[in-house]
Amino acid sequence: MSIVHVGYHKTGTTFLQNEVFPYIEGVNYVNFNECAIKFKKIYSSTTLEFKSYNTEEFEISHGDLYSFEDLIGEMGLGTYNYEIANRLKAVGFKKIIVTIRRQDKIIESIYRQYIQRGGVLTATKYIENQDFFRWSYLNYYDLIEHYSDIFGEENVLIFTQEELRESLSTVLKKLKTFCGASKQIKLKSPLKKSNKSLSYCSIKLLRIINHSTYNVYKRSNLISNKITTWKFRRVLQNIVDPYLFSKMFSKRKFYSKEFTNRVKQDFMESNERLNNKYGLNLDKYGYLK
Repeated sequence: MSIVHVGYHKTGTTFLQNEVFPYIEGVNYVNFNECAIKFKKIYSSTTLEFKSYNTEEFEISHGDLYSFEDLIGEMGLGTYNYEIANRLKAVGFKKIIVTIRRQDKIIESIYRQYIQRGGVLTATKYIENQDFFRWSYLNYYDLIEHYSDIFGEENVLIFTQEELRESLSTVLKKLKTFCGASKQIKLKSPLKKSNKSLSYCSIKLLRIINHSTYNVYKRSNLISNKITTWKFRRVLQNIVDPYLFSKMFSKRKFYSKEFTNRVKQDFMESNERLNNKYGLNLDKYGYLK
């Protein structure tokens, strides 16, 4: 049965793609680079463009497992998220895996990722700018309900990034059952940590540097397109952070405690509905407080 993991972004997707999904016996895991090519028509096409495609040419096989987080829609925006779900059904997928994370934490994480890709807005300006962020992106319940409606509730597996970090063995059991794995999932040891964000100070410094670099959001540079955000990021990550910034302000957050509480309050009702319907134990991880 063909299965696809659609995201969300910043919910342990890289860890799952590198350390978990390739080791599920009985399914054929399709690597990230192949997914990036294969899914482009699904997540980036307009409605009219997608209508012109022959969905039979997508060529998915029984037992394939895919994972590509942009299938949840563009990071921070969720562009085409409902339509992407319909398209995945149209090309023949049967089962869906969705990973979520507490909304206040995911906002902090996607803002940091925005800067690491070349963004220049402050944390406050970022969430106020609808070109980069929409609150609907974090309404997990409504989107998951849509997936359940078109694929069937029994064909949608949901687990949290918090559960993945705290109880990997529990998540592996869920994946084994859902994917129909032939054996218990045995991972390679030692496990590699997923992508680590830059420290608070490095993110602030990179935001300033981004005004003068070639990056995802600015496809030109007055001096040279070889002066990229990516290169500065690597210097900060490999040299500056380990020896300086990470020892000083690594745990500092861009969003205040008051903001965190407001976000949690805004999504509490939809999180409660999600928790009650799918039995996710969200109260344990602070989604309902």
